[in-house]
Amino acid sequence: CSATVPATMRIERSQILRGSASGKVGSDAVISVNNMEGLSCAGKMFIPVTETTTEGTIQCNDKRKGTFIAKGKGDSWAADGKLNDGSKFLLLLGTKRTPLDY
Repeated sequence: CSATVPATMRIERSQILRGSASGKVGSDAVISVNNMEGLSCAGKMFIPVTETTTEGTIQCNDKRKGTFIAKGKGDSWAADGKLNDGSKFLLLLGTKRTPLDY
Protein backbone atom coordinates (compact mmCIF):
# COMPACT_ATOMS: atom_id res chain seq x y z
CA CYS A 1 0.00 0.00 0.00
CA SER A 2 1.12 3.55 -0.70
CA ALA A 3 1.56 6.23 1.97
CA THR A 4 1.88 10.01 1.94
CA VAL A 5 3.88 11.60 4.75
CA PRO A 6 4.99 15.15 5.58
CA ALA A 7 8.34 16.29 4.15
CA THR A 8 10.56 19.15 5.30
CA MET A 9 13.76 20.34 3.62
CA ARG A 10 16.18 22.82 5.18
CA ILE A 11 18.85 24.32 2.93
CA GLU A 12 21.89 26.14 4.36
CA ARG A 13 21.23 29.78 5.21
CA SER A 14 17.94 28.66 6.74
CA GLN A 15 15.66 28.25 3.74
CA ILE A 16 12.91 25.91 4.92
CA LEU A 17 10.58 24.16 2.48
CA ARG A 18 7.59 22.01 3.41
CA GLY A 19 5.51 19.53 1.50
CA SER A 20 4.99 15.80 1.26
CA ALA A 21 6.45 12.53 0.06
CA SER A 22 4.47 9.59 -1.23
CA GLY A 23 5.45 6.08 -2.16
CA LYS A 24 5.65 2.54 -0.90
CA VAL A 25 8.31 0.12 0.27
CA GLY A 26 10.15 -1.47 -2.65
CA SER A 27 9.64 1.49 -5.00
CA ASP A 28 10.51 5.18 -5.41
CA ALA A 29 9.04 7.79 -3.09
CA VAL A 30 8.22 11.07 -4.81
CA ILE A 31 9.11 14.17 -2.78
CA SER A 32 7.67 17.65 -3.35
CA VAL A 33 8.44 20.67 -1.13
CA ASN A 34 8.15 24.46 -1.48
CA ASN A 35 8.29 27.71 0.49
CA MET A 36 6.53 31.08 0.54
CA GLU A 37 9.26 32.71 -1.57
CA GLY A 38 8.41 30.51 -4.55
CA LEU A 39 11.28 28.04 -4.25
CA SER A 40 10.18 24.49 -4.95
CA CYS A 41 12.10 21.24 -5.10
CA ALA A 42 11.08 17.78 -6.27
CA GLY A 43 12.95 14.55 -5.84
CA LYS A 44 12.81 10.83 -5.52
CA MET A 45 14.26 8.21 -3.24
CA PHE A 46 14.08 4.43 -3.39
CA ILE A 47 12.44 2.97 -0.28
CA PRO A 48 14.21 -0.34 0.41
CA VAL A 49 12.43 -3.36 1.87
CA THR A 50 15.15 -4.29 4.39
CA GLU A 51 18.02 -1.80 4.22
CA THR A 52 18.06 1.24 6.50
CA THR A 53 20.13 3.47 4.18
CA THR A 54 19.18 4.63 0.71
CA GLU A 55 20.00 7.36 -1.81
CA GLY A 56 17.95 9.96 -3.62
CA THR A 57 18.06 12.93 -5.95
CA ILE A 58 16.42 16.35 -5.80
CA GLN A 59 15.99 19.19 -8.28
CA CYS A 60 14.80 22.73 -7.52
CA ASN A 61 13.12 25.34 -9.73
CA ASP A 62 16.14 27.67 -9.29
CA LYS A 63 18.27 25.22 -11.34
CA ARG A 64 19.98 23.70 -8.28
CA LYS A 65 20.04 19.94 -7.98
CA GLY A 66 21.73 17.43 -5.75
CA THR A 67 21.91 14.02 -4.18
CA PHE A 68 21.37 12.81 -0.64
CA ILE A 69 21.83 9.80 1.61
CA ALA A 70 18.85 8.89 3.79
CA LYS A 71 18.68 6.74 6.89
CA GLY A 72 15.51 5.34 8.40
CA LYS A 73 12.83 2.77 7.69
CA GLY A 74 9.25 2.52 6.56
CA ASP A 75 7.71 6.00 6.42
CA SER A 76 10.30 7.84 8.57
CA TRP A 77 13.59 9.01 7.02
CA ALA A 78 16.25 11.64 7.74
CA ALA A 79 18.62 12.61 4.93
CA ASP A 80 21.48 14.96 4.30
CA GLY A 81 22.95 15.98 1.00
CA LYS A 82 24.52 18.69 -1.08
CA LEU A 83 23.25 20.79 -3.99
CA ASN A 84 25.40 21.58 -7.04
CA ASP A 85 26.04 25.13 -5.78
CA GLY A 86 27.71 23.69 -2.66
CA SER A 87 24.75 24.26 -0.29
CA LYS A 88 24.18 21.47 2.20
CA PHE A 89 20.63 20.43 3.07
CA LEU A 90 18.64 18.27 5.46
CA LEU A 91 15.52 16.42 4.39
CA LEU A 92 13.06 14.83 6.80
CA LEU A 93 10.30 12.52 5.63
CA GLY A 94 7.47 11.33 7.85
CA THR A 95 9.20 12.20 11.09
CA LYS A 96 7.66 14.37 13.78
CA ARG A 97 10.94 16.18 14.42
CA THR A 98 11.75 19.40 12.58
CA PRO A 99 15.06 20.26 10.86
CA LEU A 100 15.72 22.70 13.70
CA ASP A 101 16.07 19.71 16.07
CA TYR A 102 19.27 18.64 14.25
